[in-house]
Amino acid sequence: ERHLYCDHGTSECEHDELWKQSEEEATEDRTSVAFDLDPKQQKYEAERHLYCDRDNSEFEHDNSLKQFKEAEVLLSNPDAMPEQKYEAHHYHGSESRELELHVPLSPIQKRSQATAQSSSTTQSSSTTCPIIPNIEMKFVEEPPEMIWCGICAEILREPQLPTCCGKSHLCVQCIGKIQSKGNSQCPFCRKESFQTILSMDLRKVILDLRIWCPQKEDGCPWFGRIEESAQHSNEDCSYHLLSCPNECGANKFQRQHLNQHLDGCPEQVVSCPFSKAGCSETMRRRALCIHMETGLHQHLIQVSEKASQLPAKYDDLAQSFDTSCSAAEEEIDGKITALKQQLENIQSVVSSLEVKVQQAQKEFQCLTEEQEKNRAKILANYDHKQELRSFQYLHEECHSQLQQIVVPLAESLKTPPVTFTVDKFKERQGIDDKWVSLPFYSHCGGYKMCLTVYPNGNKRGHGSYVSLYVHFVKGEYDNYLRWPFEGHIIVFLLNQTGSSMLATKATCGHHERILCLDTQASIPGRVRVTDAVGSYSSGWGCDEFISHKQLGEYLGGDCLKVKVVDILFFPL
Repeated sequence: ERHLYCDHGTSECEHDELWKQSEEEATEDRTSVAFDLDPKQQKYEAERHLYCDRDNSEFEHDNSLKQFKEAEVLLSNPDAMPEQKYEAHHYHGSESRELELHVPLSPIQKRSQATAQSSSTTQSSSTTCPIIPNIEMKFVEEPPEMIWCGICAEILREPQLPTCCGKSHLCVQCIGKIQSKGNSQCPFCRKESFQTILSMDLRKVILDLRIWCPQKEDGCPWFGRIEESAQHSNEDCSYHLLSCPNECGANKFQRQHLNQHLDGCPEQVVSCPFSKAGCSETMRRRALCIHMETGLHQHLIQVSEKASQLPAKYDDLAQSFDTSCSAAEEEIDGKITALKQQLENIQSVVSSLEVKVQQAQKEFQCLTEEQEKNRAKILANYDHKQELRSFQYLHEECHSQLQQIVVPLAESLKTPPVTFTVDKFKERQGIDDKWVSLPFYSHCGGYKMCLTVYPNGNKRGHGSYVSLYVHFVKGEYDNYLRWPFEGHIIVFLLNQTGSSMLATKATCGHHERILCLDTQASIPGRVRVTDAVGSYSSGWGCDEFISHKQLGEYLGGDCLKVKVVDILFFPL
């Protein structure tokens, strides 16, 4: 009796304490109890009165208890028929294997429940950590050993740590069982009157563990922290089993099938199909057929009234349509005027573009007749946007052709005086590498040549001098020049410190060399280069251009600056 009517959140020990506190009140209320009965029967009568709902008689209480026990015997009987077992389950209103007797809460149960709610509210207000849900948990990873109760080996939903020894954690249920047996010793160190504290750190560790959804076997792929599992099951999980919100008595179904169930639920509140005709009745779906039969005459009257109003509504719609057409015509006229204005603007833009095209024809004389035809086709056949794209293409084409003319011209204008920087001098000196300058011209439309510098020297100057040579490169104007070349090339090695003991007015402290190439010079260095573009002649110059010992004032930032000052031709 005590186990049957004890609240699920209240232990037997708390039940007995509440019963003792209310036994006197129950005895005063129950004046008709036969006190001449033996003490055992008196206790049963008081217990029955105490936990019986005020709206139910003792007879209904005894009858419910009797039916419950009969159903329990049927379920435990292996020879019972399936129909009998189904009736037993149906009597208790449960589809699970556990048998529950759904009786109203007694006054003491209500008081116990209110006390538990107030204590849980106080605890939740003092800590932001939610209660660990009481569900079967399937962990994603293997959980640590410390989350299990040291007595019942179940998960610690409210981990309590004894203050006496702190050897292991135990759950609230195990503490209640120990105290209900009258035992006040610590189960680990056997100390009398032990006390426990809630381990918030372990509780947080447990809440952070990841578990699968309880409906994983039904197809739910969710997994997450234990702290988030309650929200997932109550709000988000499509596979969570729900009962009909209308209490139609149907079997539980998944949340994703709720709308499908409500579409056919006999207890769902629906509107009359003739609601648009004026019927404002709402009823359960199971009563809809009766309403349709009993309200047929009224529905016909409402439909006829709606039909009589149609001519007036038609006239209103016609008038509204005429008004809308007039407004639409005015709006269309306004849009046509705006489009005409836009067309004029486009035409003015096209005219300005034509002027720009004519200017481009004057500036870039490389446009061909085919480009002119393409421009005319674009102006005749394409809209403004395509025209702009075509003009952009023409601009890029003209720019490309202009580059082909301007770049060689710019290179031809790179004439003396011209300065080159020999970078990474020490690195090149260490690996015996040479440096080659960019090509330059002796004069506009003249000889194309370049310099080579050996930081570690070449031939006679190897190891102690810097060597410098001049080479001819295949140029665009070689057909119009006199070969072999005869002349002098004046080269300066620039002083980068700005001061020198040997500075003169002519050299300003720079190291000067004149490379002479006359009729007595070697023929291979003077002849024209006929190989592919990029190759150069054998060259001529100085094996001992400057000694390494003299580089102090000429070497700055690991770089040398070589300047071709002038080129003089024979005869002078």
